[in-house]
Amino acid sequence: MPELQWVKWYPQDWLSETGLSLCDIATQGIWAHALNWMMRDGGSSISGTKEQLSRLCRCRPQQIEVACLELKANKVAIVEMHNECITFRCRR
Repeated sequence: MPELQWVKWYPQDWLSETGLSLCDIATQGIWAHALNWMMRDGGSSISGTKEQLSRLCRCRPQQIEVACLELKANKVAIVEMHNECITFRCRR
């Protein structure tokens, strides 16, 4: 795990992401947590079961299901589902 003391955050990028604005506020929070895990781990994706991702993203498993649909439909993230494993991949 790379050591990150701080990350430059661009509020305008977050606020101007039209697809994210179309998502429910819970999905926006889930995506923020997912991005934080990606930055912490130095990668561009996060994977796990619905239950694992719900713990990491601090939500209920049902909210992960909704987030998968919204993030994919609004082209915020690349969402891949194979068997029980879900992967959120950042487009950037």
